[in-house]
Amino acid sequence: MSKEQLCFSVPFKCRNNYTFLVDTSSLKDEKDLIAVDGNGKWLWSGRTYCYYEVHRLEGDIKAKYLPKKVDAITTYTLRRTYWRVENISGSWFRRVVTKIEHDSLEFPVAILQYFFENGEEEKLKLAPHGNKR
Repeated sequence: MSKEQLCFSVPFKCRNNYTFLVDTSSLKDEKDLIAVDGNGKWLWSGRTYCYYEVHRLEGDIKAKYLPKKVDAITTYTLRRTYWRVENISGSWFRRVVTKIEHDSLEFPVAILQYFFENGEEEKLKLAPHGNKR
């Protein structure tokens, strides 16, 4: 992955179906990933964890889904955190942050997704966040 493919700050007021790779090590605070996007107040709607056993074999990487967490050097955790906001039209606009953890360490890149639940982009009117930084 090249530096041209990374965001070094959180995209501001993204109100479209977009996905970004964010270099979390370049953020002042990791909470900036969820708090300073300029989109107003989000409702937290959950978190999911998926576990994978990962091996490097002859230069190839093999990953196998695990139904539950196993404490092993080869186990990686994929953590997704979900937020949503209801538009005036009644549709939902969503934000998902995906991170990978290994042995209590997080990789310094997060996948940040914004999307409309129904897939069609529309004009958003969102409530103000309430936190001013």
